[in-house]
Amino acid sequence: MPKALKKTIIISGAIIMLVIAAFTIFFITREKITFQDAAFEASIKKALNKNDTIYNYDLYFIDSIIILSDEACLINREADMTITERGCLYNTDEITSYGEITSLEDIKYFPKLKKLTVINNMVTTLPDLMNSKIEYMNLAHNSIVDIKNIGQYKTLYSINLSYNMIKDISNVSLSQTITNLNLKANAIGDAQVLASVQDLKELNISYNYLNNVDFLSSLKGLSDLDISHNEIDNLSAIADLNKLSCLNISFNRIKAIEKLNCGSSLKYLNAMNNEISYINTTFEKLREGNLANNALKKDFDLAQFPSAEIIQLDFNQISNLINFPKERLHTLTISCNELRQVEFTCEMNSITNMDISGNPVDDISSVSQFCPKLVQLNISDTKVTDISTLKSSRELNTLVAFNLGADTSILKCAVIK
Repeated sequence: MPKALKKTIIISGAIIMLVIAAFTIFFITREKITFQDAAFEASIKKALNKNDTIYNYDLYFIDSIIILSDEACLINREADMTITERGCLYNTDEITSYGEITSLEDIKYFPKLKKLTVINNMVTTLPDLMNSKIEYMNLAHNSIVDIKNIGQYKTLYSINLSYNMIKDISNVSLSQTITNLNLKANAIGDAQVLASVQDLKELNISYNYLNNVDFLSSLKGLSDLDISHNEIDNLSAIADLNKLSCLNISFNRIKAIEKLNCGSSLKYLNAMNNEISYINTTFEKLREGNLANNALKKDFDLAQFPSAEIIQLDFNQISNLINFPKERLHTLTISCNELRQVEFTCEMNSITNMDISGNPVDDISSVSQFCPKLVQLNISDTKVTDISTLKSSRELNTLVAFNLGADTSILKCAVIK
């Protein structure tokens, strides 16, 4: 096809699309919009730069709305790219004011809306959107109590309802299309109804009042699970979730980690602040494991973490470490335990950061000998008196040595004490 003809066809196609859009707007019945919520109306007018009457054609092509308290309102922006829990374009943690939006029923006037973010307002219920095309909702930091309408959202795949006032979801019919659900920081004590949402891939139900998580055994497709800050005492419900990649079980009452088949798929594990004294699972693919503030004692076998890059074991009662993973481990923190020695038997070329502070260790010659790539070392509050062997550690640039009875002036690296 000649280039000129091809260019003509492309231009003609674009013109046709513009004509169709123009006719669509023209033939939409001109209707004045009467908003139910004055604060929501004010936000939309601000975003549209309109002070007078809003008509239905003003809202027809809007596919995304982002409202951050009373500070910002964005129209037709990528909601999930703009607002994340950690903050992306806007850091939601820094938004301290609250807007006055209490109802989202006016969403019905946006027939093309797919993504809705309304953060730090006073919304109390989910809107009635029987024929909505909504796909993404972020309603974090509101006053939502009632979510009964969530079953109407037949195209919804992601919803963030964190930091609300939701207590009872036992009689809620959830949309089966949801793959990402965030219920963090509510007051939920029973979440068995979630067993019916078979396609869930990411679930955050941390900071609630759960002591029974049997429903999790039905969610075979979960890849990311956060059940931290609850009242859970065992992990039997997640034993066979072999697609789990990220798991946060911190701040619960768990006493043991055993027979977890999901250990073969996990890459991230946060199990800090529990009562764990026993681990009988090999985490073959784990990259980062946090087991700080538990009840681990005596010999701790690091062979259970053959691929680990970061291992945190601070504030336990460990007296000896055995079977160091030597391939990828670059950060090891084991402060405030009962270690009397750190004994390596082979060269650990991957380790760059180590914290053995707060232990009764008195000899670090093995560290100097077998960790040639060590960059940072913390030996504060130990019994080490001789650090002369560290002079051979060429990569060492920072030594943290508070309350240490050794002469640190012999080292060329930076010393913090």
